Amino acid sequence: MIILKNVTVAGEATDVLIGAGKILAIGSYTVDERLITQTIDGTGKQLIPGLLDGHVHPIGGGGEGGFATRTPPLSAADFLEAGVTTVVGLLGTDGWTRTGIDLLAHLRGYTSQGIRSFLLSGSYAVPPVSITPSIAEDILLINEVIGIGEIAINDHRSTQPTVHELSRLASQERIAGLLKGVRGTMNVHIGDGKRALALLEEVVEMTDIPITQFLPTHINRSERIFEAGLRWAKQGGRIDFTTCTTEAFIKEGKFQQDRRFTVLLLPVFL
Repeated sequence: MIILKNVTVAGEATDVLIGAGKILAIGSYTVDERLITQTIDGTGKQLIPGLLDGHVHPIGGGGEGGFATRTPPLSAADFLEAGVTTVVGLLGTDGWTRTGIDLLAHLRGYTSQGIRSFLLSGSYAVPPVSITPSIAEDILLINEVIGIGEIAINDHRSTQPTVHELSRLASQERIAGLLKGVRGTMNVHIGDGKRALALLEEVVEMTDIPITQFLPTHINRSERIFEAGLRWAKQGGRIDFTTCTTEAFIKEGKFQQDRRFTVLLLPVFL
């Protein structure tokens, strides 16, 4: 067993007892001292739950400037050192030289090192490149797969899906999610094109697919996209933000103007 001594939990210094990879007690506890294998001094340190990265490219992103511009894959240590213990991995622009099988193998490697790992099947393209014969079968048959994405719209790198194509894809992953017992959410990459979220709005207006089936991401890409995202959220939808592009909005006070939106949490997918 491991004891964290004098670590700060919810603003108070306390002791934490850990055994078999689980927290057994916070505060007072009784244990045979012979069972203690390690004591860690947590004085001045905060103990928080493991963080969740709900949108990450574990096998690398980039490559849009040629093969030399591809970013390298991430290791389990990269996440653990940042306090991230749950990962939702996905592909981006490149769903051909980077494959779902490679992504799945990488995530299973994370799992073996203590990271809770999930996968979104597909990439920017519609129709998406799946691991099994179809996206629906990916969701149904592969434990780690909990949805699809990131499907790109409103972007010159998108395959320019139609309302019909996006509706059909969303309905298939919704049914598969219902059968499996997960949300089967579609993560939708929003570029900085002319139509903002118009394609998603048309799908919701023209079909019976609920607005909560979609998770538009990169909503803080620009002020115009941000405002469209707020309108979407006020209708009951969920929106996701890219952490590395929020600084301008925070400085301008954009997040102080309207808090009536839902930020990404893992239950969006599960």
